[in-house]
Amino acid sequence: MRQGGFYQVALLALVNSLACVMKDLGLVTALGGAILGSTIVYTLPALMALATSAKNKADGKAPLLGPLETAFNYALVPLGGALAVIGAAMTLKAA
Repeated sequence: MRQGGFYQVALLALVNSLACVMKDLGLVTALGGAILGSTIVYTLPALMALATSAKNKADGKAPLLGPLETAFNYALVPLGGALAVIGAAMTLKAA
């Protein structure tokens, strides 16, 4: 089994074990939604744009982003992290 397959099986086993033990998975779902939602919306697109721009620059091509766009993308990464923390805190506070 390749390494990625092992992690998939381990994660599936962990989630199934939690599902067997816990009565209400609403908190787990809400917490995952708060954290992953802001990560998918804010952090990952900014990181992908920065990585693509850096790769283009390293390959001698024109950078994908201008200086202002690069600055905004660097600002989006900690903003996404902060919103994930705030969302998680609000979810736990409401529980």
